[in-house]
Amino acid sequence: MQPIAAILTDFGSDDWFVASMKGKILQRCPSAQIVDITHNIQPGNIHATSYVLASTYQNFPQGTVFLIVVDPGVGSTREPMAAKVGNHYFVLPNNGLLSHVLQKEPETPTSFRNIETIIEGDSHTFHGRDIFAPAVGQLLQDPDSFSSIGKLIESLARLQLAGIRNDRNVIHGVIEYIDHYGNAISNLPKSAIESLSIQGETTVKWGDMTIPLVKTFSEVAKGKPLAYIGSNNTLEIAINLDNAQKLLNIQVGDTISIQLVTE
Repeated sequence: MQPIAAILTDFGSDDWFVASMKGKILQRCPSAQIVDITHNIQPGNIHATSYVLASTYQNFPQGTVFLIVVDPGVGSTREPMAAKVGNHYFVLPNNGLLSHVLQKEPETPTSFRNIETIIEGDSHTFHGRDIFAPAVGQLLQDPDSFSSIGKLIESLARLQLAGIRNDRNVIHGVIEYIDHYGNAISNLPKSAIESLSIQGETTVKWGDMTIPLVKTFSEVAKGKPLAYIGSNNTLEIAINLDNAQKLLNIQVGDTISIQLVTE
């Protein structure tokens, strides 16, 4: 199988930045297969990037090398880093981008190394091309080189991710991410919702609204709100064929208290 690199950035698609990084990867590993996750992350949004990465990486084969460049601190004292989590590799700034991955796999063996000595270029503002991409190419060409790619990092930057609280028939959590459709994705897992011993029809309380908990969008009329377990196995809130973020004024980080009741 060809070695695989997967790229996640906030670079957009209008400029040459992504192509420059791909070129650097191919210089070191001409046989690489390069996959774009997305380059439409909101500029500088580390939390969203961390969430998208954690939602994606387990779908890739073992040995995949992920290049993640959302780096508002580029050129500062923040460390350029290569990381190994289980059998996946990550090349990225040490600024919290691995937070959701590490939350998902708290028992998985990990290792983190400083790659500041790998540099091809003199830009202080494009480490994606001059440091990260060459490191990706090296790991694709020789995965065993990870152990010598740089010095061990002792202090890892991590985001403070909100937890959940279950009080009998009320679950408290937060909105983690708003997707392209305006659907609000929470951190409330399917297992926590199922743990509530509920009989009969169940509904979700969002503020003063009562929202039906259903399996599919087609179970409610067009323009009506719904709650459902999404593809990440967490509770999501949407409006059928409309934008829940705009119509319900939902924002990432909003604290939510959802009550499941029997009617």
